[in-house]
Amino acid sequence: MKYITGPIVKLLSKLGIHPNYITSFSVITSLVAGYFIYVSDFLLATIFIVISVFIDVLDGGVARYSGKVTKFGNYFDAMVDKYVEVIIYLGFAL
Repeated sequence: MKYITGPIVKLLSKLGIHPNYITSFSVITSLVAGYFIYVSDFLLATIFIVISVFIDVLDGGVARYSGKVTKFGNYFDAMVDKYVEVIIYLGFAL
């Protein structure tokens, strides 16, 4: 997977994008996925879930590459991951 994420991680780091912003963006993609689950468009929901997972991989890579690894960032990433799960489950529940 590094051959896919490596160049993207380097680009995001050079652009100065903070890893926590990348983590936050996964909430937006999961909201879109949850909506598509709600309206029963499972193909688009799957695409946005995959994007959300890919973003989750990128944030840690950017943090390590740019030297911005923090305890808060680790905690924030874990909490956002749980919110993403809940949003997707709510799409099914509704």
